[in-house]
Amino acid sequence: MIMIFPELLFSTHYIPHGHCYLWQIPLVWLHVVADSLIALAYFSIPIMLVYFVRKREDIPFKRVFVLFSAFILSCGTTHIMGIITLWYPFYWISGVIKGITALISVLTALELFPLIPKALALPSPHSLEILNREISQLNSDLEQRVQERTNALETINQELIKHNQQMCKLTEVNEFLQLCKSLGEAKKTLAELLKPLFPKMSGSVYLINESRNVLEEFSSWGTLSNNCIFLREDCWALRKGSSYIGNTEFPALYCDHFSQNAKSAPSICVPMNAQGKIFGSLHLNRMDLKQITQSSVALAQTVAQQVSLSLANLRLQENLRDHSLRDPLTGLFNRRYLEESATREIHRAIRNNNSMGIIVIDIDYFKKFNDTYGHAAGDFVLVEVSQYLRNNTRNFDVACRYGGEEFVLLLPDVSLENTCLRAESIRKEIQSLNLKYEQQLLEITISLGVASFPEHGCNLESLINRADQALYKAKKQGRNCVLSA
Repeated sequence: MIMIFPELLFSTHYIPHGHCYLWQIPLVWLHVVADSLIALAYFSIPIMLVYFVRKREDIPFKRVFVLFSAFILSCGTTHIMGIITLWYPFYWISGVIKGITALISVLTALELFPLIPKALALPSPHSLEILNREISQLNSDLEQRVQERTNALETINQELIKHNQQMCKLTEVNEFLQLCKSLGEAKKTLAELLKPLFPKMSGSVYLINESRNVLEEFSSWGTLSNNCIFLREDCWALRKGSSYIGNTEFPALYCDHFSQNAKSAPSICVPMNAQGKIFGSLHLNRMDLKQITQSSVALAQTVAQQVSLSLANLRLQENLRDHSLRDPLTGLFNRRYLEESATREIHRAIRNNNSMGIIVIDIDYFKKFNDTYGHAAGDFVLVEVSQYLRNNTRNFDVACRYGGEEFVLLLPDVSLENTCLRAESIRKEIQSLNLKYEQQLLEITISLGVASFPEHGCNLESLINRADQALYKAKKQGRNCVLSA
């Protein structure tokens, strides 16, 4: 049987079935080889198509690919049958296979017709390339915008962090100023408190005086020097009632209160308002010569407002304290302040083993001034004597109006002997005062009683009593003299 196929294939006589092919064996061989290769290719193509479809689940038109694979497979089978029927008359089988192939061909064609418009609608590779380039450009633009937005958000975040730090520092400034007991204490600390808020800037805080026309430097920091005192009209900000920025490009438009050195740097002046009035001003100069930003202006305005309120509150407290501790007519301290000071000085004298002198002063014949010249003259005499005592005592001495025409001097760290000498000096100088009231020359003398701690007592009451006793004796001896307890 094995030998029959070669014999039939290479026979030169006849072919038992199929076409005669001109009875040429090479021609038969050509058809057999060609059909075999075609069948092999047709069987390979469906395998690759099925593999491709299964791997690419997103591919469109899968049904067409399946039908096309079946069509090619059936076509390959007809070529195999073409070879077989050369020797074996399986024409029915071959016809059935061709019929199946025809059916699959028709189905494939019918499936393709409606898909042609859809396939034509698909973008071409060139279009896809252009689209990809556009998408790539859009992605690049989007990334750039995202980066820009990220940078902007980071900048905003940094600004917020900086603003929060500034607000925390400003809160600290307010807390320190509220803890200060006087303007003098605030003056010592204000520059150190404000300096961190304005890095690379020099600054000055000015307060307006009682005349409401002159401003004096209260506190300053930095290297650029400004005038220590200037008139209100010299500042554009005070004239406008709002912030004013000085620009180095227009030096003629700087405020006149700036020194020539300060005019070489960008500056800003901010009015300080409190209780509806101009309380002072805040001046800033940039040492790095950069322009002043709006954020710096806003911060300066906030600082000026907060600081002015705190300083105005301190000044009000000082005024109230002065009114509660000073005599309204003479401006000397009152009895309440004397008692507080005496208690403090006695404790200090005990701790340091020192002395303390007390002088009680009474104006001689004071009732005569009131009766002869009127109470206005009496008040005039009290004011003049008080003025002398205020101007001729040490800073740490305490001069008080004790009541009526009586005054008390508290002299810390002074012995009894030196207190008597000081009392005698005061008596002579008061007597030598030339006071005129309504063209009338007033002759004034005083009597003085002296006591000393610890010789004459260990508290203010006992010391005052002993000095009063000495004063009473001085009056009995003719007045205008000094006696010690």
